[in-house]
Amino acid sequence: FTWGKWFAQFHELSRRFAVEYPEVANRIQRWSDIHHGVLRNAPLSLGDVKAMEDPTRFGILHGDLNISNFFYLPGATDTLSVFDWDQVQRGWFMYDVAQAAFTVHMLAENGSLVDHAPVPEADPAAFEERLLAGYASIVGEENVDREQYRRMVALRMYFYETFCRQAKAEGSVPPDMAFFIDYIVRWFDNRRS
Repeated sequence: FTWGKWFAQFHELSRRFAVEYPEVANRIQRWSDIHHGVLRNAPLSLGDVKAMEDPTRFGILHGDLNISNFFYLPGATDTLSVFDWDQVQRGWFMYDVAQAAFTVHMLAENGSLVDHAPVPEADPAAFEERLLAGYASIVGEENVDREQYRRMVALRMYFYETFCRQAKAEGSVPPDMAFFIDYIVRWFDNRRS
């Protein structure tokens, strides 16, 4: 819930920043340029293509807000302390939110990173409900496009599969990422079998 609230608050600040500093906002790399353009040919719905012109749905994103890129500060403030901003990009706000769900889908479908053991606590539907409820608590339920969110989760999966397969094909797997990349490739190979 708190994670969803953080996204909504950050996206509101992003919208304001783009209005106040459009020249700076427009210099930020687009979602399709990050990681050497691995997503340049990604399949998109017509609605998502049109949304790229809508500043209420498309703007500056953190780009990589996953479980390893924040500290949770419980208590009176109940907030996230977010770091690792090297993948800031312009994209759909729901694409940013979808990054949060990737790990839950990964664990639910492919099991633990350590031994592929099932992770029954990984429940994508329950996670989505809490995440989007937090987002809606700030922006209003009518401003949460759940269908676009699901498309953005699929786009995130497309990114991870494409990125990891490309890294393996090029032989450019950094040693500290080899285990994760092998895990992702195995996951998508299993999805096809």
